[in-house]
Amino acid sequence: MAASMSAVVRATTRKGKLPPRAALVLTQAAVDRIKVLMKNQPETIGLKVSVKQRGCNGLSYTLEYAKEKVKWMRKSIKMVYES
Repeated sequence: MAASMSAVVRATTRKGKLPPRAALVLTQAAVDRIKVLMKNQPETIGLKVSVKQRGCNGLSYTLEYAKEKVKWMRKSIKMVYES
């Protein structure tokens, strides 16, 4: 005789996978300040964020004006990432 099986199915309101956590979060104050700084640099198209190895403590993050291809936008500021 065959063994019987049972399963429970639960409904959920979420569709698909959860969105990934943002790698960079900008406050509204940061967005406003970056916009002011970029007005003084008319050739700039966005903000470049780099991560560099520094000493024995780990990583250092640097910000520069970007003049190259735009990769994505966050809160109306064009962001360029370095691979």
